Amino acid sequence: MDSGSAEARGGRRVRGWLQRRWLTGPGWTGATVAVAVTALALWGWRAAEQILPGAAAASWRILVNDPLLACGVTVVVALLLTGVVAALRRHWPVPFLAVLVGALLLLVTMGAGASRTAWLLLCVVAVTTAALIGGAVGGLLAGGSARPGRGRVVAAAVSAATVAVVAAGLAWPGPGADAPDLLAVRGGEAPADPSARGPHEVTSTSYASAVPGPTDHYASADVTTSPVDASGLISGWRSGDTRSQVWGFDASALPVNGAVWAPAEGGPFPLVLIAHGNSPHADSDLGFAYLADVLASRGYVVASLDMGFLNTSVLDRAGGIVGADRTRAWLVLQHLRQWAAWQEGGGPVAAQVDLGRVALVGHSRGGEAVAAATALDALGSDPELPGHDLTTGVTISSVVALAPSDGLVPVGGEPVVLQDVNYLTLAGSHDADVGAFAGSNQYARTATSDDTVKAAVLIHRANHSQFNARWGRYDVGLGLSKHVLDTAALLAPEQQRQVATVLVSAFLDHTLRDDRAAGTLFDGTLPEAGWLPDTGYRVAAASGERGGVIGFDDAVVGAAGLDTSLGTVPVEGASATVAPLPLRVGTSDNPALHLSLDGGPARVGIPVEGLGADARVVVDLAQLSAGGAPVTVHLEVTDAGGAVATCPVTGPDGIPDQLSGQTVKLAVLQPTATSEPALQSYAVSPACASGPGGDLGPPASVAIVLEAEASASVLVDNLGVVP
Repeated sequence: MDSGSAEARGGRRVRGWLQRRWLTGPGWTGATVAVAVTALALWGWRAAEQILPGAAAASWRILVNDPLLACGVTVVVALLLTGVVAALRRHWPVPFLAVLVGALLLLVTMGAGASRTAWLLLCVVAVTTAALIGGAVGGLLAGGSARPGRGRVVAAAVSAATVAVVAAGLAWPGPGADAPDLLAVRGGEAPADPSARGPHEVTSTSYASAVPGPTDHYASADVTTSPVDASGLISGWRSGDTRSQVWGFDASALPVNGAVWAPAEGGPFPLVLIAHGNSPHADSDLGFAYLADVLASRGYVVASLDMGFLNTSVLDRAGGIVGADRTRAWLVLQHLRQWAAWQEGGGPVAAQVDLGRVALVGHSRGGEAVAAATALDALGSDPELPGHDLTTGVTISSVVALAPSDGLVPVGGEPVVLQDVNYLTLAGSHDADVGAFAGSNQYARTATSDDTVKAAVLIHRANHSQFNARWGRYDVGLGLSKHVLDTAALLAPEQQRQVATVLVSAFLDHTLRDDRAAGTLFDGTLPEAGWLPDTGYRVAAASGERGGVIGFDDAVVGAAGLDTSLGTVPVEGASATVAPLPLRVGTSDNPALHLSLDGGPARVGIPVEGLGADARVVVDLAQLSAGGAPVTVHLEVTDAGGAVATCPVTGPDGIPDQLSGQTVKLAVLQPTATSEPALQSYAVSPACASGPGGDLGPPASVAIVLEAEASASVLVDNLGVVP
């Protein structure tokens, strides 16, 4: 017998058996091909945005495992379904169903971006419309009796219209944001423009230990530094693995690389180090050139640190590193030690550097890293790394965190606590990455002393990414998934970076140069000035010794009011509880007084000890819920004779409403709350309540009085008296 003929007959029998069990034809073939092509195209779009510059081969080698896995699942499903239809003696479209399962697996596991619900809907729409359109096209191309029926043509037409509508919706930037609430926090005399260029000519230079594989902007560094050994902090990064091949080094030899902007000569000038965050962009350190250049012209030496090799990337799909976030903080200290070593000369700049005035600025995970680095520097060691000396020999005076993360780098097993240091944190109401004002946690955990200040500023319509000029307008998502974000709601990139430049520059001028005029930006109000973009702001600020201020951290509701560290504080006309501030995602580390007003006035007493002529009554206020009834607040002072006088704390519009923060285009797809309470600071001199004829005697009691025309819920924090 001819073996070839036998094999041919065997093949025909198999095909015949499959034809009796598999439902096929031009329509099903077209649907199958369309679903596969659609899934692979969407995967390819997302994959292309993950490719590391200079490491395309390694990136694709890792990424291709996803479609290979989907293909493997498709084959397994086809075999299983074939067995099922054989047992049941059914006639099913097995190839189509198997490809459909594989395509859905590939799409669903690609990453949801800003909204898992939105991404799942997009996946369903993609495969459904692809199947219907592909089926109709397959039938049309086949011609003859295989032409699709009228119902299939109508379904394909509806699918094509659906695709057009969805595509238009994804291309649409979004509905935008409501008009900002400016009145509550704008006013006062404007200082000189903190973002204006200063008198110094700026020189740019760099220092480096190595040229990281995916980047080349350190190929001609002016000063060579020695690499540092972080193998005790990082696991999963060894010589010879993919990460080492791509970057050209392993954890035992991390480079100390930095881009520097400085006055051409003179000094000594304060030193500012900038730590970028976690991003697939290999040149994130250059994303702060806009800020560094202005600061350098105003008399600062600024170094933006290269930490791109610690970023999460496609390489982590092949087994990621552990300890990268802690290493960011540790690496900041290594840069400081390097600058201290240059103190005697030989550094990257000709200008003199004042290491007694150092500021650390960080964004995203870099914002948390600079706070942790400051705490570790104060300790001189890391409790997680006994025996490692972390002293730097410099004085970190100020810390600035732009949209920071929080809780990733504990110190001694506890959240980072800062003392005797100035702290500023900024965040956007439309942050879709961190998702909440996480920096407000560190703000609450920062204690001010006689000569330090802290401030937390929430900026309406700012997002997470635009603080870095390299990161673009999309906070989260790759490929198709990022287009569910509402970019129309955002400030223009240059506006958001202008806000950052103004506030960071003013804060550094105030805390490193004792510029009192610049410090007025952090007294709770922001001026009406052309150099500060028109948007909503919420400013919480504190300065000096806070011994006379109740933070409610240990307050307990008792029969007579609130039992606090300063004694019993009476509360009348409202039910009171003490609980953490709610955030858009989770809750804050900061407990506050929650007051529920029933439409009548509520009164919260203030201890009067230390209330001299020059003292101020301070309080932080926020609406607990968005869109609540307006609540006005005034200070009530009563003297020993019972005479009463009042003066306003808030403006006539009352406590400002929450800043809306819908980050996706459709509210129904928003995965988190669309706003969160942001404390607004107020300070009032009791002298404003002088009484009729100005004859009010020394205060016997002081209270804040809250009034609303309807039921309302208010948050009160940091209430008391400061010198």
